[in-house]
Amino acid sequence: TDGLGAGAGQPDPAVVGIAATLALLIAAAILTPAAAIAATAAATAGAAEVALLARRHIGGHTGDVLGAVEQVAQTAALLGVLAVVS
Repeated sequence: TDGLGAGAGQPDPAVVGIAATLALLIAAAILTPAAAIAATAAATAGAAEVALLARRHIGGHTGDVLGAVEQVAQTAALLGVLAVVS
């Protein structure tokens, strides 16, 4: 409650929906449908796992956890695309 992550607050659900929609549209425009689905599913699963671990072990998130979520989601998305393409 007193870290920099607390100052960031919670995103507006409408903003999250818009960001997710834009990400899906971009993925669909540049990837095959199977690769776009794999990237989205892998990124979502990776981000959710890090968030669950952070909640379980430290009771929430910090700025470092948010950075880890981004890194894991990006890596998982790339691995998802690689799994479908290769």
